[in-house]
Amino acid sequence: NGRRTAPVYETDGLDDNFGLESNEQYLRKASTFNVHVHGWGNCYDSDNNNKDFAGSLFIQIPPRNSSDFFYPFTGRPAVGSVVSCNDGLSDIVTATAFGDPPVARFLLTSVATGTWSVMISSGERFIEINNVRVLANSSVGIPNNMTNPIDYTNYFYIQLSSSTELGFISGKVLNILGQPLNNIRVENPTNFTFTNSLGNYFLASSTGIYTVVANPNNLNPLYISLKRENVEVKRAQITSGVDFVLSEGGRITGFVTLDRINPLAGVVVLATNLAGFVAGEDVTDRNGRFFISNLSSGTYYVEPVLSSKEVAIPTVSTVTVTPGSTVFAGTFTITGVMGKVSGKVFAGGKPISTGVLIIASTATITTPPNLSIATLTSAAYFLTSSYEDGSYTLEVIGSSTTRYNLYGYYTTYDANGNPIVSRREITNVLIPPGAEITDRNFNW
Repeated sequence: NGRRTAPVYETDGLDDNFGLESNEQYLRKASTFNVHVHGWGNCYDSDNNNKDFAGSLFIQIPPRNSSDFFYPFTGRPAVGSVVSCNDGLSDIVTATAFGDPPVARFLLTSVATGTWSVMISSGERFIEINNVRVLANSSVGIPNNMTNPIDYTNYFYIQLSSSTELGFISGKVLNILGQPLNNIRVENPTNFTFTNSLGNYFLASSTGIYTVVANPNNLNPLYISLKRENVEVKRAQITSGVDFVLSEGGRITGFVTLDRINPLAGVVVLATNLAGFVAGEDVTDRNGRFFISNLSSGTYYVEPVLSSKEVAIPTVSTVTVTPGSTVFAGTFTITGVMGKVSGKVFAGGKPISTGVLIIASTATITTPPNLSIATLTSAAYFLTSSYEDGSYTLEVIGSSTTRYNLYGYYTTYDANGNPIVSRREITNVLIPPGAEITDRNFNW
């Protein structure tokens, strides 16, 4: 009936001037090499029928079904695949179309010498090829008989047969001499791993932007912990070069007390290095103990952070931290320790939002004192103003014997706009050092 054009085809229909002849067979190619390569299935698909099929005037491969099949060899060229290596030097590249019919080919350059992992992804499909050995001034095709998975074809064909929602972070952990550190934990909020004998790590992670931590919580007590922030993880890609250099380090501990016996909680203690920078800090617990970790080896000045009324004995302790050590900085005794009193102010049962002047003093007063020489040399006054929600907190010098009088001064206005100041008081309030006395409320 003459030559006809196929009604359905990809890009270019299969060309045949004579039509399908007796004993003629058309087969999809197994690869760009031809129809059949070492028993692999016919699966090459470049979306071009005239390039993807080959004809033969004799039946060379019998029809097959699900009970009698060959495994696929190539498939659709994954042009645009993202290829990355965890060597920390090479860039991420994409595979491009090469040849006619085309293959998806990539070339990673400037790869560091050593043994690495390569990640290749296209959409949801990916493959991880491990144990890729790179020598100086040479090229290596993957997969090969040394990699995992190995190559069975000698053509360096890669099938993206797996699926993942994860990405990967890689890098190395070294000491300050540039030597690799083995068995150091590296983590982000989604997962963790450990370095190998070469100091390398490979961390699978959910996609996102994370903080990566090496040696978290000083798991290896000989070294400090370090963080790398804003590390972005993309799906099926390796974010490489996230490296750490850990210096040797230790910890400092000590006590803060009221009288060398009773502990003082809630005191901030700093460790400052010889350059004047704060290297670490902690807040004393209910037992008065502080514990400053993650300090590099060296000399530190340890001191509590106090108010102007408080005095520490000693004022500072000088200690030297060595690798893996926990150094005792001694016991700090604080005199003039501040305490707190807090509460709320109400008018007609509702919180006062306009502010009430709160004064604490050991003296008895009726009106707020004027500032003068006499004021400065007489009994101390401590004052604050309540907040918009009616609450207040006032810090005073704590004492286990001296008692305070609390005064509240609330200002309102009459019909003519004249101010009216009214007073309330709470007497005989004991405020121990380091304690907070609550619920001392004023009502109008």
